[in-house]
Amino acid sequence: MSKFPSVTRAEALAAALVLAPACVIISAYTCDRLGLSFTPALMLVPLMTAGALTLWTLWPSADADAVAFATWAALVIGVFAWLMWLARPWWLPLGSGPDLTHHLQLIRYLDEHWHLPREPGIEGFLGEMTFYTPGSHILASLAGAWSGSSGLHALHALVAYATALKVGLVALIARRTMRPSVPRDALSVVAALSLFAAHTYFLGSFMRYSFVAQIVAELFMLFAWWALTVWNHEPRLRWVAMFAIASAALFLTWPILFGPPMLLLGLVLLLPRTMAIRQRALHAVAAAALPLIYAAVFIVGRTAWVQMAGVAGEASRPAVSVYGWPFIACSTAGLVLALTRPRTRVTALMALAILAEAAALAWLAQRQHHVPYMAQKTFYALLFVQAAAVGCVLDEAWNTGQPLAQRLSPRLTAMSHAAAWIVALVTLALAGRSVAAARKTIRLQPAISHPLELAGEWARAQVPPLCVEYLVDDDETAYWLHLAVLGNRRISARTGDDDTYRLTPALVRWLTPGGLPYGIADLPAIPRGVREEFDIVASFDTAAVVRRRGPSTCPP
Repeated sequence: MSKFPSVTRAEALAAALVLAPACVIISAYTCDRLGLSFTPALMLVPLMTAGALTLWTLWPSADADAVAFATWAALVIGVFAWLMWLARPWWLPLGSGPDLTHHLQLIRYLDEHWHLPREPGIEGFLGEMTFYTPGSHILASLAGAWSGSSGLHALHALVAYATALKVGLVALIARRTMRPSVPRDALSVVAALSLFAAHTYFLGSFMRYSFVAQIVAELFMLFAWWALTVWNHEPRLRWVAMFAIASAALFLTWPILFGPPMLLLGLVLLLPRTMAIRQRALHAVAAAALPLIYAAVFIVGRTAWVQMAGVAGEASRPAVSVYGWPFIACSTAGLVLALTRPRTRVTALMALAILAEAAALAWLAQRQHHVPYMAQKTFYALLFVQAAAVGCVLDEAWNTGQPLAQRLSPRLTAMSHAAAWIVALVTLALAGRSVAAARKTIRLQPAISHPLELAGEWARAQVPPLCVEYLVDDDETAYWLHLAVLGNRRISARTGDDDTYRLTPALVRWLTPGGLPYGIADLPAIPRGVREEFDIVASFDTAAVVRRRGPSTCPP
């Protein structure tokens, strides 16, 4: 096998930025299992230690390629800045749906307690979130505390951070699997930007569905894949150790994606190479022991939780219209090429591992007579492997075209790097068009607003939470106010009644004498005639807490 370049400084920094939060998740969960609180001050220790230790290990021997580092940094910072810009001015989550509310319930609980739910009767308030893998929620709560805000206000930044780093990891994997003779920096950017071709998956996961845990888990999955890609080039224990940390954090965040990297580990260890059986066994144990231990510790006493893999839900289905023919053709060709070349084979095996997981989940859903919801969600993760495979096609095309360009004119050869950057700029423009299309096809009307948050927090502190009506025009906003802000029971007759959250029934109840005494109102959505039937007791820009003028009743 040919000698590959050393780790670049971009890869070293990416490793530190991923392993630091991974170690926080593992440390926080360990503290909780030992009966300790994972307070923000305490969790700064694993955060800073893991980041510093990773850089200390990798940075001195890393390839100091300034262009590669600047390209990667610009890509990651650019995506992060754009995602934060989308959420202005309040930087609150962009998505909607009941999943977002349930995630925010657990995040708020962690904000207030700094340990996982274990009080008697807490399931009545949190539902299945009582037993949910808490990795992303721990990070959101801690990030909120470290920034002086709350987990709610840190959640979008966490999603933006994970998404930007995932784009960066796709670029790093694509670059690592390209030949040194091609303009790898520009072509890796093209591969990473190809993610925007399937904006339904790439952006819809947080703009529409709020798959918070999945988005963060994908980051750890991609890093585990990167670690095995590097190990395939340079079999050293440090890479499988990094794989182990990322995989353990992955399981504690969203275990549905735990299977592909573990299956990939087995496949990569079986690839032909000049390694003794004993050495392979040592590396296998170093890679698998930590994640399997944490998986076992979490699952003990939660065997019924495994049924979650077969639950129903809503997610985008894979279809040609989701990707477009150019992306399908390039990514498929890239995966075929990747399977035939030693330096890219890990990418093809990663795709096969994800597809195997999807097949298993589809079979499980069929047995339970459900829509293959979890199987459909694996295609969100597959997209990142497909994008890296686009890099395989670009590498092959450029490598094939260079001899032809050299025969035609030496000037064409000299211009090849400039041409690659032109292709990257064109891809960036196409990504911008995809974003414009996404605004039409993906609902960008967040369920959460800052004025309603302030109104809800005031109501929680000043009035009985059971005595509040929701006079808002979005059912998901009312659901969020009812559970995540006011803290009402998840398992109750009122929570289970859909009319609790619909505006028209709420207005009818408000105009009927003897209803609930208070309401949280989105003032622009309230008809003038209804506005005349309440007094504003607390105002917050476009939102207000209001009080009924006539007789009212409030449940005990």
